[in-house]
Amino acid sequence: MVILIITVIGSILYDRFFCKYLCPMGAFLGIISKISPYKIKRNEDQCINCGICSKKCPVNIDVANTKEITSAECINCQTCTLSCPKEGALEIKQGKRGFTPLALILSVVIIYFGGVFASYTMGVYEVLPQPIEVGGITDAEELKGYMTLEEVSKYMNIPMDELYTKLNLAKNIHGNTKLKEVKNYVEDFEVSNAREILNK
Repeated sequence: MVILIITVIGSILYDRFFCKYLCPMGAFLGIISKISPYKIKRNEDQCINCGICSKKCPVNIDVANTKEITSAECINCQTCTLSCPKEGALEIKQGKRGFTPLALILSVVIIYFGGVFASYTMGVYEVLPQPIEVGGITDAEELKGYMTLEEVSKYMNIPMDELYTKLNLAKNIHGNTKLKEVKNYVEDFEVSNAREILNK
């Protein structure tokens, strides 16, 4: 609540207050921006001083009056370079080598999805969790509220009749009922209590 109040008051006084001063991701991106070899540079010979880059910048950096963007607040969104009407006025450079915004964006996308694909290929990363086999759960603490009674019976390899008896459930409660919804039929039923009972 305190953080919310500070954020609301700060946002009235300063633009993007939370992003600039409180957001941990913003601080991390600021460090990355500082050490990044790629910098947005303004070519004063090509610049027509229209000020569009500064107006379009989502983090309010005065791009139009800066030779090289070194601010930690720069999130490399490329809005300034893409909105610049004069070709060559704003360039992304690594040393003396220039890059187009499209090339930089594509490289980031390729690196990101390339990393995901490589991790998936090596078995380090999975898009979907592995299906649970019959008897695949031996510890009831692994049961989730979204699992149905039939799934609990299958995953823990407990016959449905025995499951209903252990949990003291009426037979008219359908097997497709989720654990978290059993309380709609049994007033004092809690998933945490069901886990304890099934672990005995």
